[in-house]
Amino acid sequence: MQRAFTPFLRQSKNVTSIRTSSSYVDTSTQEPVPKTDGRMQFWRPPIYVGPYVNPLQRGPDYKIVGGIRPLATTKYEVERLQEQFELGKQIVQCLKEIKEVETLYEEDKKHRETHENERTKWTPAVKTAQEIY
Repeated sequence: MQRAFTPFLRQSKNVTSIRTSSSYVDTSTQEPVPKTDGRMQFWRPPIYVGPYVNPLQRGPDYKIVGGIRPLATTKYEVERLQEQFELGKQIVQCLKEIKEVETLYEEDKKHRETHENERTKWTPAVKTAQEIY
């Protein structure tokens, strides 16, 4: 009996790729599929991208001139700082809204409790419902 050769198959979403020698090739487009190390999922955007800046892309170090070193020396760092600043403003705004909602909830809760107490105070008690032990 002759055994048929079956290449290793790899599924990613609706794309089937066949392993040929050392690289994966997408069968629908015949393009190479990037090799993944570990649990990286190349078809999804990354959840978090760190603020790493390549040392060759970093601007000059102004400490040798004297004075305080600026926070950002490249356009990338400035854009990232602006993003973080805007994100911080949004977070503060959301926290203010949450605090306002919590105070409104507490006021409403107190109002409902006083209304309920007032209602029970003026509602006549049923005399046969009380039991004496």
